[in-house]
Amino acid sequence: AYLYAAKPLALGYRGLGADISREIEAESRARHAQQQLADAIESITDGIAVYGPDDTLLTCNSEYRRFFGAAESMIEYGETFEQILISGAFRKVVDFRETGYESWLIERLKHHREATGEPLLTHTQDGRWVSTRVYRTSDGGVVCVRTDVTQMKSREEELDTLRRRYELILDAADEGIVGLDYRGHIIFANRVAGQLLGRDPDSMVGRCFIALVQPFSFTGDNCLES
Repeated sequence: AYLYAAKPLALGYRGLGADISREIEAESRARHAQQQLADAIESITDGIAVYGPDDTLLTCNSEYRRFFGAAESMIEYGETFEQILISGAFRKVVDFRETGYESWLIERLKHHREATGEPLLTHTQDGRWVSTRVYRTSDGGVVCVRTDVTQMKSREEELDTLRRRYELILDAADEGIVGLDYRGHIIFANRVAGQLLGRDPDSMVGRCFIALVQPFSFTGDNCLES
């Protein structure tokens, strides 16, 4: 590709030509790379958003926008995360009954700025649980990843309910019952076990079982270290 320029002279025109093929090719490669990045982000099932060094939103996928539901229109490129945070978009999505809006706002902004990659759980008004992780990029920007963990959270709650139910059943038994992990440390002790050993059952959790029942013969090697 060539760029031509002509300048009128007293006796005619003087023309200049420049080969700009490299510039056009570089622009084409840049557009292609940008499209590849957009396609890659869009194919991910998690919500992905990229913020620049000035913390303005550069790009995000549909799943990230879908998190905001009816407030999706409030998410615009060029806005900072803080502007999005206080725009009211989150008020239409997040359940603030436990923490309150102001406390959540401070915690969420702090989590975004620190960008440690640690997950932050958010409960939505429609009953979902969303885990948000923020990572720092080499140029000073951040990548925000949102994952719907509702099913995992539900399973954890079901397992916790089942665990408490079995503990109540075992606690009602007339025999001393102790649960151990693979290291030989106590993970559960019922009421009778505590009475037999003269200890509060809760204080026994985490202790080496052999050290409690054979304190004089315990050498420290009987239980595996973590």
